Amino acid sequence: MSGNQSKTGKTLSVGIENWEIIDNGTTVQHVDLLLENRALDGTVSLSFGSAILDGANRGQVLVAARLRMNMVIAQALRDTLDQIIKDELNPPKPEKPN
Repeated sequence: MSGNQSKTGKTLSVGIENWEIIDNGTTVQHVDLLLENRALDGTVSLSFGSAILDGANRGQVLVAARLRMNMVIAQALRDTLDQIIKDELNPPKPEKPN
């Protein structure tokens, strides 16, 4: 393990095994733009950008993340996003008191 990685103490179930999660210190990025979305030979490519607006200067886009994944992970990501979006757009209605 390199110097900038740390053990989180958390695990992820993969099949019948538990794999240790290691944090390499990747920072959280807020993304505003989709830069790339394509599939080739079973690999989905997604790239995201962060908009930089600074006063009267011309806007810029900083590449925030370049992701490559197989179709299984792409489908899991799609399903997860679909559920998160449905839950966010249709929050549960509060129950009326009796």
